This record gives sequence, C-alpha cells and structure tokens, in this order.
Amino acid sequence: MGGRLVMIRAYARVSAKQQDLSLQFDAFERAGADVIYQEGEGSAPARPELERLLSDLEEGDAVLVWAIDCLSSDGSELLGMIKTIEEAKATLSAVPAESKQEVLRERTVAGIAAARARGGSHGRPRALSETEEAEAREMLEWGESCAEIARIYGCSRPTISRLKKKRSE
Repeated sequence: MGGRLVMIRAYARVSAKQQDLSLQFDAFERAGADVIYQEGEGSAPARPELERLLSDLEEGDAVLVWAIDCLSSDGSELLGMIKTIEEAKATLSAVPAESKQEVLRERTVAGIAAARARGGSHGRPRALSETEEAEAREMLEWGESCAEIARIYGCSRPTISRLKKKRSE
C-alpha cells in the first residue's frame, strides 16, 4: 500500500422509485465513507456507478454497502463481484444492523419533533372527543353498558371500558 490511506468506498442503491437514499447516506457518513457511489433507482441491469466503484478499487480499500444484496440479487453475479473485490485486495462489509436502527431512530425522533413544531400530534387519533368522553362518562354513571355506549359513538368497547376504569381510579 506504500503509505496510501485506506479509502472507504460506499455504494448506495435503491430498488424502487419511492425509496430514499438518505438513510444509506447517513449510515455511510457515520461509518466514515470517503466516497459514495450513488445508483439511481431502476438503473438495473446497467449499474455504471457500481462498475466505476469496482474499477476504482485499490489494495486495502473497503467497500461498504447498506446490505450485501444491494450489490446484486443474482447469486452468481454477487459471487463474481465479491471475487473482483478480493482480487483488488479490498474488503467488503455491510452497515451493521445497530447503525441502521440508530439512523432510523434519529429520523423518527426528528420527524416527530418536526410534526409537533408544525402543530401536529404524534400517535393514533383519539377515538372520542373530550365532549364525547364526558357524555360517555355520564352514560356510564346512569348505568348504560360499555357495549351500548361504544355502539352509539362508533368506537370499540375497550375504549369505553378504559373511560370506566379511569373514572374509578
């Protein structure tokens, strides 16, 4: 290698138009990728960026992918690529699952915070409005069954049972 710094060469690819490369980019940046080769969606079978990555490989380089099947879903083609990487005396690795989960968790938290900042809420919508809850509580006090109140308001019986339980606490 003669003093040359090891290059981490990452390969980003999605298989469908609705997918997003940003999670892969975040994970690759965290892993210290020096270069990211990005393939556009629907670019199979021609993958010019993958070919460029393989031709740019030098001894000691590391190839980083989101998942090994990003290189190819065809077993024999995948083995050929692994052989090419090994012949270049480079290594191949995938982003560890923990890193993927960390990136996803951060994105989720950021998305929730952004929704709250816009005045939105997080989670499932309420089955009953505050007014409907108050009315349902009154009906419970009058002795109406949970099943009947749920039918009236078009919600589940457990929703009304939770109101009854809260009232008795």
